[in-house]
Amino acid sequence: MTEPLASPMPPTGEDPDLPRGLVMRIEAWVLDHWPASVRQRLGILGIVLGLFFVAIPLTTRFVAGYVLNLDLLAYLGLVITCWIGAGGALVPVPGARPLSWLMIVNQGALLDPVAVAIVSALAMALGQSSYFLATRAGKRRVDEHGHPATHIHDAPPASRSRRAVARSKELLARGRERIQRRMADHPRQTIFMVAVIPSPLTTFATVTASATGIPFRRFITASLAGFLVLTTVLVLIGRGLFEAISIFS
Repeated sequence: MTEPLASPMPPTGEDPDLPRGLVMRIEAWVLDHWPASVRQRLGILGIVLGLFFVAIPLTTRFVAGYVLNLDLLAYLGLVITCWIGAGGALVPVPGARPLSWLMIVNQGALLDPVAVAIVSALAMALGQSSYFLATRAGKRRVDEHGHPATHIHDAPPASRSRRAVARSKELLARGRERIQRRMADHPRQTIFMVAVIPSPLTTFATVTASATGIPFRRFITASLAGFLVLTTVLVLIGRGLFEAISIFS
């Protein structure tokens, strides 16, 4: 039995679960006034800031020789990095996504593992929501004014040869076709799986879900559940490495 694509929209064509007001206006303003290059530079700056916040507690613990209760800074740095890595800046930031995973592994061993998993999953889900809301805002603009929406997509894969590029494009095209087919019949499962197993198709699935009318509440719950599985696995890896080091040290 297949799952319906989306709940019927009200006569106005708006999603009743979609955040309104300030959030939507901010998304539209950012896309209108900040080009991708600016958003990418701001994303890099945010990553540097996140690393700085995480480094402060580590420095006081291992270098200065004393412990201060600066866990809040570490959580803040984790949130910033995971949010940007998942697309919060509305543009891919090179290295941000794998860096956020490494940070979860590291902080999962040093901080409360349950809190790290939950906080990281929330930040990732909110990061992907930026793509969802921006796509929905662009679609609304086209419907109301006929203005084209800003095209949002992942950066093209890095290439070392023409054959590698051709192969990457072929695999990406197949993946997109599969995502589109599965989104039509199983939207929740598809959103959940691309969150659990992140790839260049994660953002494509988010944009597709938004463009095809998936209700925001359905998207955010499935996305959050998938990211929670991912962050839990990363935290368990961090705890396992920490225990292994403790045994052999």
